[in-house]
Amino acid sequence: MVNSLRITLTFSLSAVLLEFVIGLSVALLLDRKWRGGAAIQLIVIIPLIIMPIVVGLMWRFLWNTDWGLINYILTWIGVPMGKINWLGDPTTALFAVIVTEIWSNTPFVILVLFAGLRSLPVEPFESAMVDGASRWQMFLHITLPLLTPAIAVVLTFRTIYSLRQFATIYALTAGGPGYATSVLSVFIYHTGFRYYQAGYSGALSVILLSVTVAFGLFYFKWLYGKIEM
Repeated sequence: MVNSLRITLTFSLSAVLLEFVIGLSVALLLDRKWRGGAAIQLIVIIPLIIMPIVVGLMWRFLWNTDWGLINYILTWIGVPMGKINWLGDPTTALFAVIVTEIWSNTPFVILVLFAGLRSLPVEPFESAMVDGASRWQMFLHITLPLLTPAIAVVLTFRTIYSLRQFATIYALTAGGPGYATSVLSVFIYHTGFRYYQAGYSGALSVILLSVTVAFGLFYFKWLYGKIEM
């Protein structure tokens, strides 16, 4: 259980952090006036509409050791790494699962943050430009503070969903190899439906719920200040 909790936190925090950084960067780029911007926005959100189980099966083929696209691209660009067993090696399996999670859910981050950027008032930015503020200063002292509600939504929802992620991981590795990708949700499934330990499985579910609630409260207290308990 302790190992599954560690894997869950590693998976969730790594995925959410990278999704936020990539999502915010892409949202800032999309906020500029681009030719064909609507088409780019549509392409960006395509992964969001694919079911998690389908994402897992699709990326299982992409990560395949012998004929997967990932190894083919690495060979084509001249990376001397050979055929990497991405999902069968305990040292790379969790990395592959995190990359798949990022690809699947970063569009949600982009969508929310892009909407937040489009809703920001222009007056503070105009005043800052008159005062000679740089783009970085405006981003740091105006954009980010005003974007706090959207950031809170993104971090809260993505952390909650990543902590309870099951379908994609199960389709990719079923928690393997060994226990390398056995996050709590997968471990709970195996405990309850493979080993028929219903009581232990229920207790683990309560632990997962408690961890999820704790992260949600932390985000709201950190981003909004004190909240009603």
